[in-house]
Formats: sequence, structure tokens, C-alpha cells
Amino acid sequence: MLTNKVLAVLAVAAQILIFSTDTDAACKVPPELQDKDWVYEYTDVSTGETMTKTLSFGSTTIQQGISLEVQGSNINAWTCLSDLTISDTESVAVFKSDITFDTFLNNNRRLYLCMRFTKVTDDLFYFYLMSDKNSLVTPKERVFSPVSEPETNADVCSTYCSYGDPKPMIRTLRKPDTADKLPTDADLCENCGDSCIVSVPCTVSGKEPFTTGPTDGSYNYMDTITYSCNPGYEVQSGNRERTCQPDGTWSGSTLVCAAVKCQDPENGQFTKEQTSPGYNFPDGVTYSCIFGYEVQSGDLERSCQADGTWSGNPPVCKMTIDFFCETLLEKIENKGKSEKRSAESPEESSEIDTRGKGKANGKLKNLRKGRRCGYYKALEALILETCLES
Repeated sequence: MLTNKVLAVLAVAAQILIFSTDTDAACKVPPELQDKDWVYEYTDVSTGETMTKTLSFGSTTIQQGISLEVQGSNINAWTCLSDLTISDTESVAVFKSDITFDTFLNNNRRLYLCMRFTKVTDDLFYFYLMSDKNSLVTPKERVFSPVSEPETNADVCSTYCSYGDPKPMIRTLRKPDTADKLPTDADLCENCGDSCIVSVPCTVSGKEPFTTGPTDGSYNYMDTITYSCNPGYEVQSGNRERTCQPDGTWSGSTLVCAAVKCQDPENGQFTKEQTSPGYNFPDGVTYSCIFGYEVQSGDLERSCQADGTWSGNPPVCKMTIDFFCETLLEKIENKGKSEKRSAESPEESSEIDTRGKGKANGKLKNLRKGRRCGYYKALEALILETCLES
């Protein structure tokens, strides 16, 4: 029986531990603050003196910089309990003390810090401790100390972040050896969960060359617009997505689209073509067949396409029958004139050795030459007849 009771108690304790761990793990310090030391400047709530310390954050903890005495206990370690994101530069985080303290009427009480952060730059934040002054702690500080533990899912602002007059004063966190300055309008933002950003509308007027996207209109803070390049164009610089910022400007830079490039086109066969130092969409190239030739296949006009390839195929030209016949007849005519001139002024023939083997070889050569001449004359006559008929 005792063993069962012990096991039941351990099971409940394990569930509480697991639940508590999951809840705390979900809460995080703003990422720029994590795992760094910061120069912490603030005004002491009791003396009004300007104080400077080092405040160190982990990913979910305050490790150094806020140390308080309460009922004989020194509290200097804090763990993030709950957080609230208000905008991309504003958030609220609640930290609970890692140890408890006892009072005359209550035991195991904790302190809670409600910190409202505003990011100015990556090197500079300011925040407010959004609770009333607590007289139990030394030095007096704006911390929340409830008599009983708040519910696990208690609302952040209404539970931990309430205060009256006087209102909290600004506190700064600055990276060491940096000099970023607070904006002149840095001030306490009320209510706890409301954004202090006073946004200026962003406008769009006109269309960017070779793009698809919004052409006019007014947009609010955090609105996003999207551009894309037209077919045949690709991104040369700039951003496809841009977000409206608090000052009325757009994040990123204007999308610039440039025409897709094509490699030089292939040469055709027996063609000539226009040349260019480079080809972009939708440039074209025109071929032409050389004199006496005509297109057999391919395309005389081709264009650089949106995907960077050429339309059609390189042309192949062949000689026309008219040009062939005209050239052949001209050669035959020139040959006839040449033979006539040779007959009118014959050259002296050299004496041929008719003795023995030399005489036989001479006859064989003349025989072969005669056969070739007869073949060529027959072929020439056939081609000539075809050309004259055409």
C-alpha cells in the first residue's frame, strides 16, 4: 500500500515537472539579446540615481544584473515563464525568480519581472519593468510578488504587468563599445500588449519594367507585396518580396529583370546570316542562301525564346537546277573555245620512244584515256540534254 502511494506521488510530481519544463521552454528572450552581455542603464526607483550595470541573458534566463534581497534571501537568477510577441520589434517577457522566499503569512513565494522590450537596432534595446514598486525587496524595484502562485495559463499583461502612478521609467540595453542612440520618440507604450509603432502607409505607383506585380495602391505596416519577372526575363537584382516598414518605406530593393540570353545560333549550310555581338529575348536572326542556292530544310528566320533556346532549326541550302545548268553550260562553252584555240595553234609534239616496252605502254595509256574521254562525253551529253529540256 505504501509503495503504491509513493509511486502515485512520484507520477504526479513527474507530470508537474514535465508540464513546468514545457511551459518555461516555450518562453524565450528576444533572439538578439540571447547569450550576450549588455550595458544596462536605468534610474534607481528609490534614489533617482542613474545606474549602470552589466545584464547577461541566456536563451531563457537572466543570468546576471538584477539582484534583489527579500526576507533574507538573495534573488539573482531568473527564468523566462511567459512571453508575448507584439510586433517584430516589440515583445513582453515575464521572468520568475529561480528561488522562493517565505513571509510571516505565506511560504514559497516568488518574484516576477514583467519586461516590455523594444528593439531600436541590433545593438540597442530599451525596456520597462511594468509592475508597481515592491516594498518587500531591497533595493526597491518594480517586481510583482503575488501571495499565491498565478495560474499556469494566466494572461501575461493583466496578471504580471499592472502598475499605477508613478509610471515606469525607460531602461536601456546597449552592446558594449557601441554608440547607437535612442530615438526621440522612445516612450512607454500603453497598454501592455499594444504596439507603439505609428506606421506610415507604404505606396506603390507605376509598374516596374518587365515585371508582374502591384502597380498602385496604399499598404499598411507589415503588408507584403510580391513581384515576378515576365516570361523571357530573369532576376538581375532586387527582391521578389518586399514588406512595408514603419517609416513608410519598403524593405529590400526594387526588382530589376533582364532579358534571358541566348547563345549564338548555329551556322546554316551554304548560307549567310546577320551577326550580332549577343542575343537576348526576343531578338531574331535572319539567314539567306548564297547565290544559286535555295532552302532545302530548316528556317531562314529564328528567334531567341523565353527559355534561352532558338526557335526552329538552322537552314540547309542546296544548289538550284537552274544555277547548276547555267554553270555547266558555261563550262562546256569555255571548254569548246579552249579546244578550238588549241587546234588552231598546235604545239610541237615530242618524239616518242617506240622501241620495246615503251611503245606498248604508250598504246595502253592512250587506250585508257580514250575510254575515259568517251565516258565523260556520254555523261556530259546526258546532263546537257537534261539541262536543255528543263
